[in-house]
Amino acid sequence: MKGRLYVVLALIFPAFLFSETGNLPYFTQHYLKWGAGSKINYFYFSPSNSPGEYQKTGIKIFGFYSPLTEAVFEAGWSASFTRRSYPSVEWLSATGDLDLNTFYKIKLRQNLSLWLNAGLYLFAPVKDQSTYGDTSSYLFNLILNYISGRLTFTGNFGYFYDRRINFIDREPDLFERMAWEEVDYTWSPFSIGAIYNLSRFSPFILFEGEKLYGSGVPLFISTGVNLEITPCITVTPVAEWKLYRKSIEGYPEKGNVTLELTIFYHPPQISSSKKKIQISLKKRAELTISVKNVKGKAEVKLNGVTPDIKQDNTFKYLDLLPGKYSLTISAEGYRSLTTEVTLQPDEKKVLEVELRKIILPGSILGFVTTSGIPVENAKVKISGPVTSTTYTDRNGMFKIKGLPPATYSITVTAPDYQASQQFVEVESGTQEVVRINLKEIEFPHAIITLKIVTEKREPVKEYKFNVKASKFRVLKHEPGELKLKVSPGEISISISAPGRKEKHLKFSVEDGDEIETTVKLKKVR
Repeated sequence: MKGRLYVVLALIFPAFLFSETGNLPYFTQHYLKWGAGSKINYFYFSPSNSPGEYQKTGIKIFGFYSPLTEAVFEAGWSASFTRRSYPSVEWLSATGDLDLNTFYKIKLRQNLSLWLNAGLYLFAPVKDQSTYGDTSSYLFNLILNYISGRLTFTGNFGYFYDRRINFIDREPDLFERMAWEEVDYTWSPFSIGAIYNLSRFSPFILFEGEKLYGSGVPLFISTGVNLEITPCITVTPVAEWKLYRKSIEGYPEKGNVTLELTIFYHPPQISSSKKKIQISLKKRAELTISVKNVKGKAEVKLNGVTPDIKQDNTFKYLDLLPGKYSLTISAEGYRSLTTEVTLQPDEKKVLEVELRKIILPGSILGFVTTSGIPVENAKVKISGPVTSTTYTDRNGMFKIKGLPPATYSITVTAPDYQASQQFVEVESGTQEVVRINLKEIEFPHAIITLKIVTEKREPVKEYKFNVKASKFRVLKHEPGELKLKVSPGEISISISAPGRKEKHLKFSVEDGDEIETTVKLKKVR
């Protein structure tokens, strides 16, 4: 039952109200229609400044009913028996205490809820010789619960008004104060705590305090565990250390320990079929999640907890309490899915889930060459869901961005080259690299190589050229060197550079000629 009992129980005596499992009522985390239980506690104290001792035993019978998921009514009857040995042996008893509580839930977020709690406590007169005791007390309390996987965190803050009557003129002594829950002030209880929910064993720890108006703040630490004995019965033993301080009026001078044991019962699932009542003690549920169409491994978490069984992309949770859960499914390259899942008693639910791919634009980076030489100013046309045209740079490179995932055709054309076409598949968020080799359309030609230098025979880094020929092709255009492939005939070439005189060259070439010459560009004076 994963902590099937925080014990709606413990709104016991005011002194224990926020120091034990009372600040982790079961219904503030899980929904039950009704439940009942009993609680017994024992307290022993022997003060250092007194030869006497003090023992107190309390018992409470309680129950709750929830007509709505958001509303709970709780009532309890309790009795206490006290024995003190100083200044004389004396027995005190109160056998008719009654407390009434209401809770109302406000859901703040998926795993975060706030409970409003109002309580009325009616106390029977204490039967002893002091004629001093309570009549009634009132409580308003806020309970904040946060569920993260198997962990539940809680925080409480309240206001408690304790009305007392003293039938004699003298102030009550230490033992008399302890007999009536040790506090006779208006006070504000507060606490923080956590419980770790396992299948049948749920340990918890609480850190509490009580702000006494006009006095100090005593502190408490409680530890305990919820043990599921049967699907309907849970037992909760608790040990509480009370860390008092001497400066707090009305409190013992040193720490002491309270031990308590709570037994809680809730009904089994009752269903009717063909006018027959069937009682099922198996209230657990199972959940199977199958993640479809996902390449790679998916991750599944239910209230932040990983599955009990994993096989490929099928996940199974076993031994779940009925109720509402937050389911999160994720996978690399896919959009995460978060949804709410409601499980009924004995249900074996199967969910088939498909995740949407995260579609990111891709790109194509291409290189156009001929026999390893870059082809400049070649026309590149992309066809597919998107059509685009671009041209290669001097390095024969082109790049097209913002392409939806799909298959595209790439067509490259350039003068004196055979057109080339190839296909490429662009995936989400990737850059595809393609290399395209163009074949030349052969024609009669000659090769002219020009070494372009300064008067000091240093290569000219930046220069422009103009070629007049029936047909030509640039084979190399680098600092200090220009290599051309030209058709036979009269060829005119002009070379210019910033700050230097323009040079004009004329060649008469025949098929197969290879001409190499040096061109000096002089400074303009």
